[in-house]
Amino acid sequence: MKFGRMLKYDLRYGTVRRFGYYLLPLLLGVADAVRQVLNYYKVRNPGTLLDHWLIMTAGTQPYQPNTLHSYNFPTIWLIMQAFMLLVVNGYTSGDLEEHGSVMIVKSRSRAGWWLSKCVWCMFSTLLAYVIYYIPMFLIFAWRGIPMKMHLTKRLVTTSVEGFLNWKTADVCAVVLFIPVAVMMFLCLLQMLLEVVWSPAVAIILLLVIQGISAYKQSVFLWGNWGIPVRMLKTPIGYIGNLRCSIAGIIVCIVIGTILFKRRDLLFKE
Repeated sequence: MKFGRMLKYDLRYGTVRRFGYYLLPLLLGVADAVRQVLNYYKVRNPGTLLDHWLIMTAGTQPYQPNTLHSYNFPTIWLIMQAFMLLVVNGYTSGDLEEHGSVMIVKSRSRAGWWLSKCVWCMFSTLLAYVIYYIPMFLIFAWRGIPMKMHLTKRLVTTSVEGFLNWKTADVCAVVLFIPVAVMMFLCLLQMLLEVVWSPAVAIILLLVIQGISAYKQSVFLWGNWGIPVRMLKTPIGYIGNLRCSIAGIIVCIVIGTILFKRRDLLFKE
């Protein structure tokens, strides 16, 4: 069985037949966009698409003891992390127990089977983000918000005003590309953990780490890599966050490939 046929199989059974899971980011996207519009519907200056996009996805600063600033837990952000992980959770390990062993025997390539799952995982993550953002574009356009990609001083709040000095391309990278890259890394890591342990252990472990990341900012807590407002003070810069995410993606793919080449699966090839 060729790689293309395995990928086609994954897109069919892992995406099309699991499309109900994509309702989670869709519903969250609707709720986030409506909440954003309601929060700013009285503001005379409607702002721009990038204004609302940044405010909606900015997240919160980490917990800072001995300060007068109150801490707001990023509940919506953590819910989004959970929904994105649920989109891909359980498919790879379930397929390995059902049809995966047969496909590996036919293809004579464990690595090919794993790489197909990796491509599917990254595609599914990207698709989930697209579905999450579709309601935002539609609702913002319906409310007459200009579809322009620049920030305005009148609308951007204090928590994200540091982005006013950034180039538009850099802001777009922070609110769009880096969060997607981080989530691709997390979904691949979850996929790797679920074939080693179980889907439940994988998602719980990652959500616990994400919860810790919500409180504390550290380069070693990968949840911080995808929170836009924390990129204002990250020691490695937002480019460093992107590099770490890409490195994490590569490491997960390589470790998975090595694991499946050496692991004694439930069958004899």
